[in-house]
Amino acid sequence: MVKNEFGDFIPTANSEPQVRAAGGYRPWLMSLMKSRPPYIAPDLDDCKGVVYAEVISGTWAVKCPFTGCHGALVAEPGEPYFCPDCLNQENNFKPCNVVFPEKKEVIETLLLIRPKPNRNWVVGETMESLRFENAAYLAKVGKSK
Repeated sequence: MVKNEFGDFIPTANSEPQVRAAGGYRPWLMSLMKSRPPYIAPDLDDCKGVVYAEVISGTWAVKCPFTGCHGALVAEPGEPYFCPDCLNQENNFKPCNVVFPEKKEVIETLLLIRPKPNRNWVVGETMESLRFENAAYLAKVGKSK
């Protein structure tokens, strides 16, 4: 886990207090599913397809890729994605494997220079683009790094 000089980091699901309180990602996701009718208990080991993690306001998450759904859910490496809003209906109610970027630590290092609301990264965004945005931000606030 990459941390900045203030101890900040880009959290994944298991870093979130509500996920830890539930006993981890899978128990948390199942409790979330039980709280929303109609209750569906997906087999989280029977995945179909992939989705891609991105950083949204300083947290690793997955935006629901399915038509008409605008949900998003915190993401955890090695754990599947299942949308509690649309129930992955378009994917035959099956969870998806989550892919994190190969350069996850580099992305985190670059994002940790920014204030939390501006810590965003989307699939396809290059390291050069992040560096350019950081330079523009630091120039605006009168700092150099």
